[in-house]
Amino acid sequence: MGLTMSATPTERFVVLAAMDDDDYANVVTVAARFASGIQGGELHLAHAISLPPGREAIVARALLDEARGRLVAAGDIVANAYPRTAIGHLLIGAPTHEILQLAASLKADLLIVGTHGRTGIERFVIGSVAEHVVRRASCPVLVVREKNYQTDLEPEIEPPCVDCVALQTQTRSEKMWCARHSERHPRAHTIYETPESFALGSSIIRPD
Repeated sequence: MGLTMSATPTERFVVLAAMDDDDYANVVTVAARFASGIQGGELHLAHAISLPPGREAIVARALLDEARGRLVAAGDIVANAYPRTAIGHLLIGAPTHEILQLAASLKADLLIVGTHGRTGIERFVIGSVAEHVVRRASCPVLVVREKNYQTDLEPEIEPPCVDCVALQTQTRSEKMWCARHSERHPRAHTIYETPESFALGSSIIRPD
């Protein structure tokens, strides 16, 4: 894939999205939206695969073709959210090493990785590329997982109020709570509104 950029080198902001073998659509979508919203945003997609020694040539070719197919599919996702041309990288080797090496070679400003929230034995056996990248990366890392406030919450966290979320969406958060929670919200807190004149030293603090 080629790259067409209008930004000057000093404006370059490299976003590198590391894809996995499973659900990479969310990572790619977040990366594309992020890169498109920042000046000079340059989007790179990386897919690393391991080819253990002894693999038959026909098996290795099949794995490579499958990986290329994922990059092509990711490019279709990017086209809907990123106005410029992204660059795809097919990497052969240990995923953590290859991703970190590519980040260094590009001098990436932001690494985006996905996690599936594996825990316990499954996590121990499979390992977590995201965790290793977070620990060893030389730039900020954004970890992406699927948004799910209905079934993935910790036991002590209450799910969002459907009416409150609908009101926040309709008013772009000018109104925060539905009629029921406006009268008495179970979580006491204060909302700080920052107007455009905040830089001049003024602000609005509205208890809620």
